[in-house]
Amino acid sequence: MLSRSMRTRRPCALLTIMVVLGIAAPAFAQNPFLAKHGQRQVSAIRFHGHRITKEYVLRRAAGVEVGDPYSSTLIPEIRERLDALPFIAYVDIDSRSEGPGKMALDIEVVEDSRFRWSSGLRYERRYDGWLGDLTVGMVNLTGRAETLALRATLDAKRGLDLLWLNPHVLGRADLGVEFGAHIESYDWQYDDFSYRSWGFHGGLWRDLGPWVRMRTDVDWTHIKAFDGAPSFEIEPSRFGGLLGEDLSVRFALEHDSRNQRYYPSRGLYLLASQSFANSATGQDYALTEIDVRGFHPLPWAGILSGRGRLRLADSDLPFYQRSYLGGPMSLRGIDFGGVRGDQSYLSTLELRRPIYVLPLRDGKAIGLGVHLFHDWGQAADRGTSLGDLRPHWDYGGGFHFNFGTRNYRFEWARTDANETVFVFEDQFTF
Repeated sequence: MLSRSMRTRRPCALLTIMVVLGIAAPAFAQNPFLAKHGQRQVSAIRFHGHRITKEYVLRRAAGVEVGDPYSSTLIPEIRERLDALPFIAYVDIDSRSEGPGKMALDIEVVEDSRFRWSSGLRYERRYDGWLGDLTVGMVNLTGRAETLALRATLDAKRGLDLLWLNPHVLGRADLGVEFGAHIESYDWQYDDFSYRSWGFHGGLWRDLGPWVRMRTDVDWTHIKAFDGAPSFEIEPSRFGGLLGEDLSVRFALEHDSRNQRYYPSRGLYLLASQSFANSATGQDYALTEIDVRGFHPLPWAGILSGRGRLRLADSDLPFYQRSYLGGPMSLRGIDFGGVRGDQSYLSTLELRRPIYVLPLRDGKAIGLGVHLFHDWGQAADRGTSLGDLRPHWDYGGGFHFNFGTRNYRFEWARTDANETVFVFEDQFTF
């Protein structure tokens, strides 16, 4: 049995606990930090140091709003997104408490020079010659992240490209616009004739979220092929004659959650588009395209990457819109452009083992690694079922070196023709 003193203290203890809880409960409910079990929120976001860039441009790029949850990974994520802006040279972020459960962010940015120029010289097998280019332009002209660029290309491909884009044409609204013009001349890499064109491009896009973009493009192109290629004598309707004008409209939905554009280690890229074209040669057509690319890290093994692409057409396509498979960009080891048709599919599985990767700005990277691959695909003229044709395939391996946007690959491929071929690639594949 309990002693009298213990029986006396027991109701007193219970009364004390009830009083404490009665006092603490309202305080707990009124304290947002305690009421949310220690969770913190962003209470303020302040930008400093920007002289030209509009604040809403920085806020949109940062990807965080007042009221969002605060965690230890938030600051590195914001810094990475702001560092990716080509007109921002340096970012420093300071966080401090402004009360229970409230964290304020002070973001200091240093703007980079608006003038840009670059030059390059490389050998392109696609044009069977050397390619030199010079690009000059301006970024962030009025603080709205605009880009104005003029690029001149010489030797194997001759041309001028002018581009202007503004991702914030309506201010804070997520709507972008671009305009472009081009004139170019080069030898068509898949047949024995030359190709000249000039035209205009316009586009609108809207970001539906951090990884999803919807866009519409309109292109008008004046095209001329000359030098009396035999292909015209055999299939004049296939190539649309020696002169043509195309007006095309394209609707696309794009998802991109890759962590790097030119050397991704994780994420998914998905593009679905529908194009409608009206041609002066009478070759009106509709083209459906689906492009999927995925990247998944594997413990100890590297990066498992895959690609699938499908193109379907409702009529004969002009020569510049057909699928040309074969070569280092598609079916490695198979003759360059040797598999062609109005409709096509292409698939790739690749295991990449990075040895060294240094991420750079704008999705660029410096990387070195080895890889194994397996490609398969097929192309066919309209009216022929792709499923009725045996796919072409290859497999092999090699090593790669990435520098900026370039992807230099040295590979050995075994093809479905029982041939072993050395393959060199100098552009980003997927």
